[in-house]
Amino acid sequence: MNEVFRCTARSKRSGERCKKAAMRGRNVCMFHGGKTPRGVASGSFKTGRYSQHLPTRLAARYCEAQNDQKLLDLHEEIALIDARIADMLDGLTGDTARDNEKWGCVMELIEQRRRTVESECRHMQQLGQFVAIDQVMTLAGALLAAVKQHVDDKEVLRLIAADFSRLTDGGQDN
Repeated sequence: MNEVFRCTARSKRSGERCKKAAMRGRNVCMFHGGKTPRGVASGSFKTGRYSQHLPTRLAARYCEAQNDQKLLDLHEEIALIDARIADMLDGLTGDTARDNEKWGCVMELIEQRRRTVESECRHMQQLGQFVAIDQVMTLAGALLAAVKQHVDDKEVLRLIAADFSRLTDGGQDN
């Protein structure tokens, strides 16, 4: 028998190699697992994420998603949920039965938005893009102290102080 097409399984007792022919496209005969389904047909197949058996129709989309720099960015989803909430609220009619149903949908959307925002905040923290307000205020104080130390012109200092004041008031003009 040709060694290339011979089953590669070995006996537990004797340690000898199986003498049966391997199944086509497999390394083992039907008694040693050659008939066992592979890929999606297998009962133990999970997602195929790390698998060579990823269906061809999904392979291109999978590669595209892998290369997407904004894959974890949820801003667009949050905006979509906000738009849907606004649309639901605009659709309130005054009919109690219908409005109660819409209010239920609005509450579900609000909960979905809360979870999505929470996920986005965690993601931003992991990226180091989320800065605590006390860190921002410490930085602003240090910058203002440096400006005061190095700028002698009183008018320029007044303008810079006004700008800082506007920034710390949330950009609102009084």
